[in-house]
Amino acid sequence: MNEKELEVTLKLDPDKRYRYFIKKIVDYEEVWSLSNDKGWVTSEDDNGKIQLHFWPTKEHAKRCAIEKWKSTNPESINLEDFAEN
Repeated sequence: MNEKELEVTLKLDPDKRYRYFIKKIVDYEEVWSLSNDKGWVTSEDDNGKIQLHFWPTKEHAKRCAIEKWKSTNPESINLEDFAEN
């Protein structure tokens, strides 16, 4: 994926971004997240519930490896494993 395509996808409205996510993970049969030696990245919502984060491509995940996640790396998850777990 080139930088221009990445920029275009980041500007999509939520519904189109969701559809893009589903299409990419089905086409490539993988989902991407960020991890380090402590495990997968997470955050908490306003109610303290843990949230996991997933992206459709390595480039999308890498783009988010900043600030508190700067010491993480993109890692793919097989779609079948993702769906089962």
